[in-house]
Amino acid sequence: MNYRKCNPQNRLSKKHVECFLAFLARRGYLITRVDDYQLLYRVEKEDFVRYLCDLDFNTAACSRLLKDKLFTYLALEQLGIRIPTGTYFLLGDHQYSNSIEDILADLAGADYPIIIKPNDSSLGKGVTVLTRFSIEGIKRAISDVKQYSDILLVQEYLYGREYRLVAIEGEIVFAVEKHDSPRAPVQLSLSDSEAFVDIVSASMKHLGAIVCGYDLIVTDGTVSVLEINSNPFVFQIKQHLAQATLSAYFSRLEELLRRDNGNRTQT
Repeated sequence: MNYRKCNPQNRLSKKHVECFLAFLARRGYLITRVDDYQLLYRVEKEDFVRYLCDLDFNTAACSRLLKDKLFTYLALEQLGIRIPTGTYFLLGDHQYSNSIEDILADLAGADYPIIIKPNDSSLGKGVTVLTRFSIEGIKRAISDVKQYSDILLVQEYLYGREYRLVAIEGEIVFAVEKHDSPRAPVQLSLSDSEAFVDIVSASMKHLGAIVCGYDLIVTDGTVSVLEINSNPFVFQIKQHLAQATLSAYFSRLEELLRRDNGNRTQT
């Protein structure tokens, strides 16, 4: 059956899932590709059978919330968790949409640098950093955002040390400090991640999340949440993690995969 275009996001998801599938194969699971683009997999071992197309273990409601950056920021703000200051504009052709003139007028008085990004994208797609007011630069940024979302976010640009961490059920599994290329990310010890524990446990509890990836920045000792991802990709940083850390992470995902029982029904 050839029914689905394999777009760039599908290919990234595939890389992410295949890291986990390789772990499961080493654990004795039989992995079968189901569709033409190898995006859907059948995972089985003894009486256990499950079909897998991504690693989002959150509920549909939680996943929808976390994929909406604006909703996530509003919730975090209510919880007293620091986020970048900013605003949003509605794009499109409807009665509530903001015109380009509206956006330009607002951003003429902004404190630069600023970040302009889509409400619904990941991996930095559609993101623009502007160091000064520029009509052409803003128009290009709006055009980039329109490729991914009909909501445009504008945020202050924060300076500081950036971190990426993944947590399961409120517990940090691993964290890395990000650096500008060519310097590679560096894995932190769990004790070095203590500054993030309260933010992670509180946000996951009240957002109803099971698995989350966090992008954080520390500025003058203050931690801000840049983004929370419902389906955190690890294939881009796995080479910077200790093998024991990666195995422990995938073991936790295996536990989640089997938790709500994928056993074959007996006839």
